[in-house]
Amino acid sequence: MNRDRVFASRFGILHVILPFLALSTVSAREPKPHVRIAHGDIFEVEIIGKLGHPLGELLNVRGKWATAKDQSKPSGPVFQVTHLDGKPLTPPVEFAVMTPVGRPVRGFAKHSDLNAEPSSLEWEVRGHEIGHGVFGISEKAMEEAGVAPAARAASFSIDFNYVSARIYEAPPAQESPASKPK
Repeated sequence: MNRDRVFASRFGILHVILPFLALSTVSAREPKPHVRIAHGDIFEVEIIGKLGHPLGELLNVRGKWATAKDQSKPSGPVFQVTHLDGKPLTPPVEFAVMTPVGRPVRGFAKHSDLNAEPSSLEWEVRGHEIGHGVFGISEKAMEEAGVAPAARAASFSIDFNYVSARIYEAPPAQESPASKPK
């Protein structure tokens, strides 16, 4: 792909994707615009994750293992990110899958087990978001074959790959000058 085409495809695709992302809060009843990307250009697109940063960008987050807000099906605890680079996130962002890059961190990884209980411990985690696409059989193909269409033939999920994790220790409270003895 020549340089001008790469620039044009990146620039053009961003103009197509940004309005699409802005419309992601539109009611589920309203049709969402389709974005068409040639298979060879998929890696020329910058996908923004749940935390508002491009997939693959290293981030510092803080949070804890909690019960998922959406309990539509049984699942283990989710990692609920409450802070991004030291700033609070409202509402928190949940990740059902936290995968180590390298060796799992003892104590942190056990909480992701399906049977684990949520924990009150807060964790500081460094890592990045990663996307996974599952592009199933088309609804038209299922219809033509006489097969009942799946609830969702295609999906895209975002998980978190972590490099490090440690228990969060709040900084010591600073004494105010008025409370110091004279």
